[in-house]
Parts: sequence; C-alpha cells; structure tokens
Amino acid sequence: MSQQPRHNDSASLRTADASRQDKSHPKSIVLVGLMGAGKTSLGSKLARHMGRSFMDSDAEIERATNVRIRDIFELGGESYFRDIEARTIERILDGPPVILSTGGGAFCQLGVRDLIKQKALSVWLDASPEILLSRINNTTSRPLLHGGDPLEILKSLAEDRNPHYAKADLILKTDKVSLSHSVRKLAALVTAALQQLDSTDDTA
Repeated sequence: MSQQPRHNDSASLRTADASRQDKSHPKSIVLVGLMGAGKTSLGSKLARHMGRSFMDSDAEIERATNVRIRDIFELGGESYFRDIEARTIERILDGPPVILSTGGGAFCQLGVRDLIKQKALSVWLDASPEILLSRINNTTSRPLLHGGDPLEILKSLAEDRNPHYAKADLILKTDKVSLSHSVRKLAALVTAALQQLDSTDDTA
C-alpha cells in the first residue's frame, strides 16, 4: 500500500504559494474511490484552492454522449461503458493538468490505472460503506446500487475494489471528518506530494 507523506493537519493553507507551484506542475490530480467518498465535493474545492479546473469523468461522458450514465449501462452494459470511460479519462489526462474525479470502477481497470499512474497523481478517498451510503442522496441515480440492499452492495464493492484503490499514490481517510477539514487535509497531502516530486525531479 502506498505510504502517505506526513503533514501537519493543522497547518494553514498557503493558497497563493500553492497555486503558483501547482499551476506549473504538469501532473493532474486524480481522485479515486467508491461513490459517496467525496470525489466531487472535495475535488471541486481542491481545484479552487490550486487554481486548476475541476473535471468529473462521468459528467464528461454524459456531456460527450448526451446520454445519462445509467442509460449507457442499460443500453450497452458495463463493458461498453468502461470503454467510453477509459477513452474519456485518457483524453482528459492528455490535456492541461486538472483535478479529476473518476467513477468508482475506473481505477479498478488495469489499463486506466496504468494510465493514471503514468500521467497523474492519484488519491484514494477512503470511507466505510456506512458513511458512503449516508452521503448518497439518491441511490436510484447509481446503477450499481440497483437490485439489492444498497449497503450490502457497497460492502461488496468495497471488498472487491479497495485492493485496487490501495494502489493509489496517496490515501486519505474521510470517515467522520467534516468537509472543510477533509479539504485542508487533502490540500496538504497533495501539496506535500507535489513538492516531493519537484524535489526528486531537481535531483535527478
């Protein structure tokens, strides 16, 4: 499992300095994890802090195809959706550095994971199935939660997917933590990792 850089959770965010550094850094930040982990809410706030654009791969898929994610699943099945998802993520990562929120299954696909590891800095937002479910307002909009008890499905998904998420570059636990505190922790974690990458590049 990837080791998290140590950081001081109580440290103040130096927005101007971080923004100058992060804008120049070529790597995108990709958030991975199960539905309800906070990828969109935390990602959008991190993007503002870093002075970057925020993108959501599911939203980009719906924009490009003009079809809802649940309808793509119903019309073409999961394998068809995963193909569209992989091509969408590749297109985004070939562009300017952004903060990217990915669908829950994206990082579990070997090709997508290798692409993200090569071109971006990945962060797993980790939370328990119970916490995840409490954050999902509308389970009917989540195709993978159909046909059974949502909590049991989330537990099964966590068992299957967490070993893949654990291969992310960074890991942030978001259980029972306020949104503002999670944003501070995420910003500090990412900033420390980018500084470490810069330091490695300078000494290479």
